[in-house]
Amino acid sequence: MSKILVLCHGNYMRSPACEAVLLAEGLEVESAGFHPRAGRAAKKMRLAMAARGYTLEQHKPRMVTEEMVNDARLVLLMDGGNADRFNKMFLEPEQRLKVRCLGHYIQLGRIQDPAFQSEPRFSEIVDEIIRASAAVAADWRLKS
Repeated sequence: MSKILVLCHGNYMRSPACEAVLLAEGLEVESAGFHPRAGRAAKKMRLAMAARGYTLEQHKPRMVTEEMVNDARLVLLMDGGNADRFNKMFLEPEQRLKVRCLGHYIQLGRIQDPAFQSEPRFSEIVDEIIRASAAVAADWRLKS
C-alpha cells in the first residue's frame, strides 16, 4: 500500500493535474472523482498543464471506488465539498485517517475548482496545484 489517490469533483481538472505532477515525480498515484465526466480531462486544463511540461492527454475521468481508497496510503482531496462527499461514501475510520487536503501542503485551506474562473485565476489555481503536488512529493519521500 504505497499508492496516493487524488480525488476531486469530476476527475477532469484538479485531480488529473495533481496526478500528472506526482507521476512526473516518480510516485505511484491514481486519480478519480465523485461525479466523473465522460471523455477526458478538460481541454483548458490539458493545455495549461502542457504549457507547464505535464501531459493529461491519456487521462480518462473515472469514479472513485472503495477498492481505490483501501489500496491507497494517502488520499488527497481538494476542498470541503470533496471531504463531505468522501465522508458520506466511506465510513470506515481507517479510510478517513488517510485523507489530507492538497492545499494544506502549501498553507491553503482548499484548492478552488478552476472550472468557472477567469483566466488569471485559472492559471493561479493550476500553479497552486503544481506547487502543492511538488510539496506532497517532497513530504512523501521524507516519510518513505
